[in-house]
Parts: sequence; C-alpha cells; structure tokens
Amino acid sequence: MEKKKKFDNYSNPDNDSKDDWIAGDPSAASGSNNLRFEIKNPYTNKIDFPPKNRFWSFSRETLKTYIRDGKIKFKKNHKKNERGFIFKRYKSELKSFFSPLSSIEFIDNEYLNQVATKEGKSLGLLYPTQKPSALLERIIKASSNEGDLVADFFCGSGTTCAVAEKLDRKWIGSDLGKFAIHTTRKRMIGVQREMKQSGKDYRAFEILNLGKYERQHYIGVNMNLREKDREKQLEEKEKNYIKMILQAYSATALSQSTVFHGKKSDRMVAIGPID
Repeated sequence: MEKKKKFDNYSNPDNDSKDDWIAGDPSAASGSNNLRFEIKNPYTNKIDFPPKNRFWSFSRETLKTYIRDGKIKFKKNHKKNERGFIFKRYKSELKSFFSPLSSIEFIDNEYLNQVATKEGKSLGLLYPTQKPSALLERIIKASSNEGDLVADFFCGSGTTCAVAEKLDRKWIGSDLGKFAIHTTRKRMIGVQREMKQSGKDYRAFEILNLGKYERQHYIGVNMNLREKDREKQLEEKEKNYIKMILQAYSATALSQSTVFHGKKSDRMVAIGPID
C-alpha cells in the first residue's frame, strides 16, 4: 500500500479551484535589484517590499499573472505590521516540482521542521535548520552507494554526516560556525557509541580547523612574532587558561601530575584543551 503523503496543513478556505494551499514566503534569499519593487494592496493601500536583504521570488510581469490567477490574494483586513497579501503555495505545485525524484517522498518544509525538532529533542540536539534523519536517509540512498563519499558543506547539526555513517558512506562535514562543528562532533560520537553497541563497524573521524579557527588565532597569539616566541606566548596563555578554570572551580593546582591539572576535595580535575 502506497504511503500517504503528509499534507495535513494544506487547506482551501476560499474554495480555490486549483487546489489546497498554504500561505508561503514570497521572498527569496538571492536576486537582482529589479526584484525589490513595491506591492500595493488595492483594498487597504498597504505597501509591501521584500524583507531586508531579500528579494521577491517573481518579477513585476509574473506578479500580474499571479494576481490574475489568484495565486496572490490581497487581504481586505490585516494587522498593521502584517503583509497585505497572501502568496499561495499549492499542493499540486509541490508534487509536480519534485516529481523527477519520485523515489523520495517530499513534504512541506513546515512539517519537516516539526519532525526535525521532535527528533532533535530526543537526541538532545536542538539546531534551527536541522532536517529529519529519515529525509536524509532517502536522499543518500537514492543518490549514492555504500562506500561512496557524501559531503555537506553547511553541516549544521550533523544530520547528513550521522546518516551517511550509518549507511556505510564516507563523509565530509564542513561549517563556518564553531557551534555547528561542536554539535556535529557530539552527534558523531553518539553515533559511534550506538554502532559499537550494535556490533557494527564505524569509522574514526578527525576535526580540522582552518584559517581563523587555528588555536593561535582565536586565543590571541601575535602571529608577527618569531615561531619560538609565538610558542612561548601560546604556552603562557594556555597556563593562564588552566589557572582561570581552576580558580573558577575553586580547585587547587597540581604541579606533579601529567594527567590531572588540579584537585578539589577528594576529586581530581582534568581540563580539556582550549580548542
């Protein structure tokens, strides 16, 4: 029996002859300046422009067609800060747009975010742009084979990397945000533990920091110094870092141990590297 697609939030309150619809975002992240024109509501005279740093996803000519066909519907009543029109996204448009990838069941983005948020809570990982593992699993299975390399250069919470590992794909994850890298690292360690408990093989991974992520940059080492002096400055800053953490934890420093940095009551304290 064919799986039923999740379009529960689509409706047809105005009896549109085309199909059920939801109110969509009429703006786009990229475009040209001629896509930043005004749209005036004929009922309320409300004038709308695209949000800051965004563009309309249609031209002036296409706007006329959308108004004529009812895809853009002007509101007769709206709040002061509310957009003066509705941009309809039809259920049939979503189906036809993704029809070339019939092996993947696509659903609307709002539903995807709800599923991802629920999954993230169960994993202890809440990341604003994460997508459900089930979606990534279907995409990866449809587009690669075991042993292939999967890359996600905006890896965010690490969903792509986690799913690729479980599906026996090699993977590369990259992100500009340090929080994303730490979140992905935490997730991949969890995946390794899960696979180990199941008796499955898993790959080791390493984290490579490039550019300003290199330790000497973000802890303030003067890169104009000679290498010997840079190492000396780095060593001093790391000592101060350990001292600061011990003081914050009200622990006593240990000078003889090569494993532990301090002691608090009957507990030993080990401090991880600054990066």
